[in-house]
Amino acid sequence: MADPITLSILALGATVGGTVYEGIQQNKQAKREAAILEQEGVYQKQKAAQEERLSRRDAHILQGRQQALLSAGGQPLTSATALNLLTESTTQEELDALTIRYGGDVAAASARSKASATRKAGKSALISSFFKAGGSLLTGGSQIYGASKK
Repeated sequence: MADPITLSILALGATVGGTVYEGIQQNKQAKREAAILEQEGVYQKQKAAQEERLSRRDAHILQGRQQALLSAGGQPLTSATALNLLTESTTQEELDALTIRYGGDVAAASARSKASATRKAGKSALISSFFKAGGSLLTGGSQIYGASKK
């Protein structure tokens, strides 16, 4: 049977190793989560770009219908009424498209920010595990040393 000092050293080694391993695993998990968040940001930007394209396409279709209705109603497209209507419509459609783009940019930036914070948390967990392991090593080493002097 092993003596108490040897058992204490083994227990201390397991504690220190387990603490460091836990920090390493937390850091790896944080990196995985950060990669997923980065991908989410890319997806949000792509989704917004597609929505913007569809919005612009729909706007062009609507503008064509407006021009056709104005022409069918006998309103010249160069008249002040027609130009005001088409200008207002074009302005609103552009604002809608840019709002969609901005929403995608904001969502992508938010995802990147979360990814960065997640990576930092993983690094902090890793560094913290080293300090905890060091503290355990010093405490355990001190106890083992005290027990060996008795």
